[in-house]
Amino acid sequence: MAERFVQSGTIKLWTESFGKSTNPAVLLIMGAGAQGIFWPERFCQLLAGKGFFVIRYDNRDSGQSSAINFSHYPYVLDDMANDAVAILDEYGIDKAHIVGASMGGTIAQLLALSYPERVLSIVLIMSTQDFSVIVRAIIPFLLRPFMGFLIKRTTLPSPSDEVIKFYRSVWLSPPKDLTTWMQKAQRAWHVFSAGTPIDEEEMKTLEERAFFREANVSSMGNHARAIKKSAKKKIDLTAITRPTLIIHGQKDPVFSVEHGKVLAQMIPEAHLEIIPEMGHVIPAALSQKLADVIVSFIKDIHK
Repeated sequence: MAERFVQSGTIKLWTESFGKSTNPAVLLIMGAGAQGIFWPERFCQLLAGKGFFVIRYDNRDSGQSSAINFSHYPYVLDDMANDAVAILDEYGIDKAHIVGASMGGTIAQLLALSYPERVLSIVLIMSTQDFSVIVRAIIPFLLRPFMGFLIKRTTLPSPSDEVIKFYRSVWLSPPKDLTTWMQKAQRAWHVFSAGTPIDEEEMKTLEERAFFREANVSSMGNHARAIKKSAKKKIDLTAITRPTLIIHGQKDPVFSVEHGKVLAQMIPEAHLEIIPEMGHVIPAALSQKLADVIVSFIKDIHK
């Protein structure tokens, strides 16, 4: 493992790599409000052990990467896709397999469309093609009018009532100390796991580390603002030409499994893998399963 800071314009991005830099690269992009360390270290090591050079990183406005004054320096998801390209450039990587979770999956879609020459394949984990269903439900006062993201509004299911209640509580009252952070984190893991057993010690250790790594807790909501600011952009997912794997949890309470199925229908020749025991978190216990599915997919496209 090796940590490294990368510049994307004026933005500083924390990155960490696993494996040999001469191996095919896998870039991991985490979701909204989540740090790069939420990609389980075991998962990263498993991919590295299969012959890949793995990079996980903190998106802007998360972890040890730059916190942005969004009012003065607003940004959109395309800017976050440019951050990913800056990381590839800094590491001297020509092309990479892009693995994105939730919002990170949306960034992966944008990379496949805007920078197809830099993308070997995309893996979309617990992601969607229509963020409007969650943003309208959670922070409607922020997003009027909201025109839908990526495509026209769909009739896809909204998040569960528990998820909506949790997100609104965090948005209205962000945690400001370790005790509050840990209380909200524990609730988040149980809500997002949707009944899948969680290793409490793993969760506590990870969340405590995340609290002390967070540059500015108050900026954690900026990813939602970036999604809102991206709302008028319409892109054609049928134009994605890179091999695509969609991994979705049967129990996902944020983006129900229908979101994954529609993604698979829209992206040409996409492969869909549904994991029965998975919700909207990536616990270390799923590392082996996820690594196996991703490695098998990559091997198949190189046959």
